[in-house]
Amino acid sequence: MPLENLVFSLYANMALLAVAAGYVLARHGGIISREFEKINRATLLAIALVFFLALFLRVFVAPQQYELFVAETSFAEAGKNLLLNGQPLMQCHYVAAEKAECIVAQAGHIAFPVFLSAVFFFFGTGPAVASNALLVLGALTPVLVFFIAYLLFRSSAIGLWSALLLALNPIHLTWSNAASVDIASAFFVCLAILLLLICIRLEKRSLLILFSLSLSFSLQFRPENFLLILPIATLAGSKWLETPHHAKALPRIRRALPALLLFAVLA
Repeated sequence: MPLENLVFSLYANMALLAVAAGYVLARHGGIISREFEKINRATLLAIALVFFLALFLRVFVAPQQYELFVAETSFAEAGKNLLLNGQPLMQCHYVAAEKAECIVAQAGHIAFPVFLSAVFFFFGTGPAVASNALLVLGALTPVLVFFIAYLLFRSSAIGLWSALLLALNPIHLTWSNAASVDIASAFFVCLAILLLLICIRLEKRSLLILFSLSLSFSLQFRPENFLLILPIATLAGSKWLETPHHAKALPRIRRALPALLLFAVLA
């Protein structure tokens, strides 16, 4: 796919994701909230404190380092150029007054400049804007981890410990202060996983659409995010096998698994 078409599709993806999120919250917000109704007020207060602790550590304790490697400045530049000129140009070296050699953002990370251009559109351009946006995403990610852990284990304690461990993780703290693709990638990956778990539990078509939009956007942040397809396929397959009609096929699937694994390794 040409880069221009990919950029346009990502803008459309972001817009549809926002619209779908608003629709789902308006239509099914009550049903979704019932999935978390057993979380008491003390736990909600604790996860709020974890969020503010994560925010405090990232603002006042972690080193304020906008650029860890070269890529942070380049991707922010690509986001600014995408907003102002319509081209995700990461670096430009002017070899003559009328000629410039520019590096275009990598297709494997193109969602990050697109996301930054949307942030720049609402809050203005500048290194501080990109850094603060990623800082907020870094503080919100432990909250998503809490809800993911709660849906998986139905334990508020496990959810709180999971969120706290991420909030205090030194690597996550350091990267949250840089305009890094990794923090945005982790946030959107966690969002996609959370939406998948909610979708599996509630089985609503609108939630499936919202999850699909979130997944398609998160896959474009880093190439390794495509590994998400493996756990998603596992969860979807386990849900499919829960029905009595398909449970009969389970022994045949187990017999076929060695051949399927061998085929996957050889492929």
